Amino acid sequence: MNLRDKFLWNLGIILSAVALIWSSWNLFNKNNESADSLKKFENEQVGTDNELQKKVSQLEKIYVDRDAVKFIIADNPVDLNRVISIDGGSNSKRRKNLWCSGIYTSNKTGTIIAQMVLKDKTYNVIKGDSIGGGQIVDITNTEVVFKKNEKVHTYKMGIDNNLE
Repeated sequence: MNLRDKFLWNLGIILSAVALIWSSWNLFNKNNESADSLKKFENEQVGTDNELQKKVSQLEKIYVDRDAVKFIIADNPVDLNRVISIDGGSNSKRRKNLWCSGIYTSNKTGTIIAQMVLKDKTYNVIKGDSIGGGQIVDITNTEVVFKKNEKVHTYKMGIDNNLE
């Protein structure tokens, strides 16, 4: 065997030894990691993940708060009176809103009656009547108190007092 063959054999043996040591070291580390994971798994109690329970309770609180919110549309989005005038009338606020055109007292019963106008139709209402999706809460000699969607509106007699 000449010197060159000896060098190549020695080089092959050294590279094989280094590869064997490297593989053994990696296998040892993998064994330690799997042993640690096995210990962690054996010591873990099922159903007691505190972080997960905190997150779930936070999400439940958020959803309960969102469920409590009431969404109320102030104006009907499909009402064409907001854009164009139908029946050739004017497209003013009083056309689509409720307003009080008069308040009077009945001679026979003594009850106060209000004349309310809604979309160019006149209605005679008393306290407790419903009109336009709301209810008349109170009527005095000068104003009408109307409640709709948990909001209270006060209408004074005449159209000029009700325009926004």
